[in-house]
Amino acid sequence: MNNVERVTNIIERKPVDYLPSQINFTDYTREKQIAEALGLDEGQSLDEYLQNCLYLTFAEDDIPIFFRNFDDMMLELEKKGYAYVDLKNEVVYDRLGMGTKMHYDSFFVVYSPLEGDAEKDKLAGDFLPERYTKLFGLPLDEKIKKLEMPDGASDGCLDMMLNDFANINDGSEFVMPCGYFGVYERSYAMIGWEQFMMEIAARPTMIHELMDKITEYKVQQARKKVKETPSIIHHIGDDFGTQISGLFSKEMFREMLKPYLKRVFDVYKDAGLKVCLHSCGCIMDYLPDLIEIGLDMLEPIQTCNDIATLKREYGKDLIFWGGVETQKLPFLTPEQVRDMTKEVIWTLGKGGGLIIGPSQHVTCDVPIENIKAMVETVMEERDKVL
Repeated sequence: MNNVERVTNIIERKPVDYLPSQINFTDYTREKQIAEALGLDEGQSLDEYLQNCLYLTFAEDDIPIFFRNFDDMMLELEKKGYAYVDLKNEVVYDRLGMGTKMHYDSFFVVYSPLEGDAEKDKLAGDFLPERYTKLFGLPLDEKIKKLEMPDGASDGCLDMMLNDFANINDGSEFVMPCGYFGVYERSYAMIGWEQFMMEIAARPTMIHELMDKITEYKVQQARKKVKETPSIIHHIGDDFGTQISGLFSKEMFREMLKPYLKRVFDVYKDAGLKVCLHSCGCIMDYLPDLIEIGLDMLEPIQTCNDIATLKREYGKDLIFWGGVETQKLPFLTPEQVRDMTKEVIWTLGKGGGLIIGPSQHVTCDVPIENIKAMVETVMEERDKVL
């Protein structure tokens, strides 16, 4: 059984020989050190040893978020009309007008096109198309009314994704189309998070108008992905949680977010496909509603959600991806890491339904000994639990 078959069977709840796994790192410059700690033969790659099963692929509009530090790639993307690059100030603007900091370790939004910051507007004005610059100086409600979204299904918008599907076809990795920075995140990035959170309560009609436009753009792109890619599952990203609860009451979630998520989910569900949602933090309160509109897989599984309750209450509905708590990895002993990893596998993976791995990319402050303990435990336990 290869990794494509293994992941497909997990998604479709069919038997597998062992639980598939996905372990990624924020800093791959440590790869040699990790490989040595694991006792790998010279020439054997870490990915080969880990047998990572997933390859996430992106639409052109999402490339500035994830590949912002690659200047040549950003400039090529600019030639295609999918980015606007300010190398002097180290900002890349995407087609939705959002500015992302370049040459930075993590993703950081530095410009929101509808926020109304005159100084930032002046810098961005040399790079953004006229559909954004004509909004400068207008009241927020007028900006939203006059906002013209890019075509979510424009020519070339899936070039990288289609290239990945064409070239990654040896069964070693399951290619999954991604749609990070979903309706909620894109909406707040247009006006700034603090203003969004105030306006969602003070002027919800205005925010509905903004989210409707963002959703239509997302729906256009989802339809194109369904038509042109062969994947049985599509990945959507929207972070709704904190460490202790969701960001919204259940009532506000149902009013302000669920209808728009459903519109995007429906594109995939109507085509007989499955949906994976990335949402960090504790989102237990939202799971019944998300399952109702068609959620099939949840990642990352962070322990603030209580993994035993997840499996007991939602294991029949959801496939889980993740589970080994990255936030704890820097501070535990190797033996504690082994215990934690084993507990996750046997709690979430009993009988299948789990892609095992850390809850987030493993950060550079995690001791090599702890990485070794986690990896070895995954290898030892992933077939025993089935």
